[in-house]
Amino acid sequence: MKKKIVLLLSAALAVCLVYYAATGVSKTKEFTIRVVGTEGMKAQGVISVSRKNKEKEEMIDVTIPWEKKVEADRVSAGFQKKAENGLLKVQLLDEKGEVIRESETSVKFGIAHVVYD
Repeated sequence: MKKKIVLLLSAALAVCLVYYAATGVSKTKEFTIRVVGTEGMKAQGVISVSRKNKEKEEMIDVTIPWEKKVEADRVSAGFQKKAENGLLKVQLLDEKGEVIRESETSVKFGIAHVVYD
Protein backbone atom coordinates (compact mmCIF):
# COMPACT_ATOMS: atom_id res chain seq x y z
CA MET A 1 0.00 0.00 0.00
CA LYS A 2 2.81 2.45 0.91
CA LYS A 3 4.53 1.74 -2.40
CA LYS A 4 1.34 2.58 -4.32
CA ILE A 5 0.95 5.89 -2.47
CA VAL A 6 4.57 6.80 -3.08
CA LEU A 7 4.20 5.91 -6.78
CA LEU A 8 0.99 7.93 -7.08
CA LEU A 9 2.53 10.96 -5.37
CA SER A 10 5.62 10.68 -7.56
CA ALA A 11 3.47 10.48 -10.68
CA ALA A 12 1.36 13.46 -9.57
CA LEU A 13 4.49 15.50 -8.89
CA ALA A 14 5.91 14.60 -12.29
CA VAL A 15 2.67 15.63 -14.01
CA CYS A 16 2.67 18.96 -12.14
CA LEU A 17 6.30 19.67 -13.06
CA VAL A 18 5.64 18.91 -16.73
CA TYR A 19 2.51 21.08 -16.67
CA TYR A 20 4.29 24.06 -15.10
CA ALA A 21 7.23 23.72 -17.50
CA ALA A 22 4.92 23.50 -20.53
CA THR A 23 2.59 26.34 -19.59
CA GLY A 24 5.34 28.81 -18.79
CA VAL A 25 4.22 29.66 -15.29
CA SER A 26 5.52 33.04 -14.24
CA LYS A 27 9.09 33.28 -13.02
CA THR A 28 8.83 36.92 -11.95
CA LYS A 29 11.93 38.31 -10.29
CA GLU A 30 13.11 41.72 -9.15
CA PHE A 31 15.88 43.28 -11.22
CA THR A 32 17.80 46.53 -11.10
CA ILE A 33 18.74 48.18 -14.38
CA ARG A 34 21.84 50.31 -13.79
CA VAL A 35 23.50 52.73 -16.21
CA VAL A 36 27.01 53.82 -15.23
CA GLY A 37 30.14 55.16 -16.90
CA THR A 38 31.23 58.73 -17.47
CA GLU A 39 29.48 60.70 -14.74
CA GLY A 40 27.10 63.37 -16.02
CA MET A 41 26.97 61.99 -19.56
CA LYS A 42 23.51 61.80 -21.13
CA ALA A 43 22.07 58.64 -22.67
CA GLN A 44 18.78 57.62 -24.21
CA GLY A 45 17.33 54.16 -23.86
CA VAL A 46 14.49 51.72 -24.19
CA ILE A 47 13.46 49.37 -21.38
CA SER A 48 11.23 46.44 -22.23
CA VAL A 49 9.67 44.47 -19.37
CA SER A 50 7.58 41.33 -19.77
CA ARG A 51 5.56 40.16 -16.79
CA LYS A 52 2.92 37.44 -16.89
CA ASN A 53 2.84 37.62 -20.72
CA LYS A 54 2.23 41.39 -20.73
CA GLU A 55 4.90 43.54 -22.34
CA LYS A 56 5.63 47.14 -21.39
CA GLU A 57 8.13 49.32 -23.23
CA GLU A 58 9.45 52.66 -22.04
CA MET A 59 11.72 55.21 -23.73
CA ILE A 60 13.80 57.17 -21.27
CA ASP A 61 16.48 59.88 -21.17
CA VAL A 62 18.99 59.48 -18.34
CA THR A 63 22.02 61.16 -16.85
CA ILE A 64 24.76 58.82 -15.65
CA PRO A 65 24.68 57.34 -13.03
CA TRP A 66 21.08 56.08 -13.10
CA GLU A 67 19.15 53.00 -11.99
CA LYS A 68 15.65 51.60 -11.84
CA LYS A 69 14.09 48.56 -10.14
CA VAL A 70 11.65 46.41 -12.11
CA GLU A 71 9.75 43.17 -11.55
CA ALA A 72 9.73 40.98 -14.63
CA ASP A 73 9.84 37.54 -16.17
CA ARG A 74 11.96 38.93 -19.01
CA VAL A 75 13.73 42.27 -19.25
CA SER A 76 15.68 44.07 -21.94
CA ALA A 77 17.44 47.42 -21.66
CA GLY A 78 19.38 49.22 -24.37
CA PHE A 79 20.95 52.67 -24.09
CA GLN A 80 22.79 54.92 -26.55
CA LYS A 81 25.33 57.57 -25.64
CA LYS A 82 24.34 61.13 -26.51
CA ALA A 83 28.03 62.08 -26.59
CA GLU A 84 31.03 61.31 -28.78
CA ASN A 85 33.39 60.58 -25.88
CA GLY A 86 32.99 58.69 -22.63
CA LEU A 87 32.01 55.26 -21.35
CA LEU A 88 28.49 53.85 -21.17
CA LYS A 89 27.88 50.64 -19.23
CA VAL A 90 24.47 48.99 -18.80
CA GLN A 91 24.14 46.42 -16.02
CA LEU A 92 21.34 44.12 -14.98
CA LEU A 93 21.43 43.10 -11.32
CA ASP A 94 19.49 40.35 -9.56
CA GLU A 95 17.60 40.62 -6.23
CA LYS A 96 20.88 40.21 -4.34
CA GLY A 97 22.49 43.14 -6.16
CA GLU A 98 24.83 40.92 -8.18
CA VAL A 99 25.51 41.78 -11.82
CA ILE A 100 24.01 39.06 -14.02
CA ARG A 101 24.30 40.81 -17.42
CA GLU A 102 26.53 43.67 -18.53
CA SER A 103 27.36 45.52 -21.73
CA GLU A 104 29.53 48.57 -22.34
CA THR A 105 30.71 50.87 -25.09
CA SER A 106 33.16 53.72 -25.50
CA VAL A 107 32.44 54.12 -29.23
CA LYS A 108 31.23 57.50 -30.46
CA PHE A 109 27.43 57.54 -29.81
CA GLY A 110 27.71 53.82 -28.98
CA ILE A 111 25.01 51.45 -27.75
CA ALA A 112 25.02 48.99 -24.84
CA HIS A 113 22.26 46.40 -24.43
CA VAL A 114 21.40 43.70 -21.88
CA VAL A 115 18.73 40.97 -21.92
CA TYR A 116 17.49 38.46 -19.36
CA ASP A 117 15.09 35.85 -20.69
